[in-house]
Amino acid sequence: MKCDSCGAPVENGKCTYCGKVFGNNGSEKQFNETVRVNNTVNVYTQPQLQPQPKIPFWKKTWFVVLICVLMPYIGVFLLWAAKKPLNVVVRIIVTIVLVFYSIGIFSSSSGKESENQNENNSVWLEGYTDISDFKYYIDGNEIFLTDFNSSEKKVRINSSYEIDGNTYNVVSLDGVFTLDRVTSVIIPEGVRSVAANEFNSCGVKFLYLPSTLQDIGSDSFWGYFHDVEKIYYGGSEEQWNQLCTVERLEIEAKQIIFDANPDDLK
Repeated sequence: MKCDSCGAPVENGKCTYCGKVFGNNGSEKQFNETVRVNNTVNVYTQPQLQPQPKIPFWKKTWFVVLICVLMPYIGVFLLWAAKKPLNVVVRIIVTIVLVFYSIGIFSSSSGKESENQNENNSVWLEGYTDISDFKYYIDGNEIFLTDFNSSEKKVRINSSYEIDGNTYNVVSLDGVFTLDRVTSVIIPEGVRSVAANEFNSCGVKFLYLPSTLQDIGSDSFWGYFHDVEKIYYGGSEEQWNQLCTVERLEIEAKQIIFDANPDDLK
């Protein structure tokens, strides 16, 4: 048998030259199957497989879940864009949960930030000013402060300091803050005297005076206060009247608060 296309011999149903395939009856082999029913020709073609479309990574379940956990406020939008889960009711429930979860995270973060801001914005020093920030001399077991050597604007003097293994009580301030710019000062309980010019030209705005204070040098002490916001006093109003012998109008302070506790100042 020869190939009807090129004339080359056909062996085992295939042309040895052009490769044309023949059936058992010598006709060309077809890949389509032809069926005649009631003189109507139906041709059945082998179906071709269509390639599956590639799913974007942001629509994949693992990515949607990850975003919902790490960034729930973005996860809500991703749920609906990716249509995950397919059940709409379940998707609505998950959305509600994520919304409340996001609100909880935001509220917690805002609360901590507000708390930190309040601490940073406090007019009072947190902790105590170190003894190295002062000039002083020691008499017996008592410390007499004479000058302030720091640029810190908030000052809280401790009632006692340990120096070379010994503890000494702070009892006197002698012009420590004169001409030094400070905004708040806490003088501890136990201090008995302060110099008359203690707050001369220092710009203090908030001040705590201890109930143990007995000697302020002279009445000129009160004349060095200018535009003070608040003066806190550890004693009663009666004790204050014994300490302060000038009229209230002569003290440039918006508020004077009695029976104050330095640990409660905010």
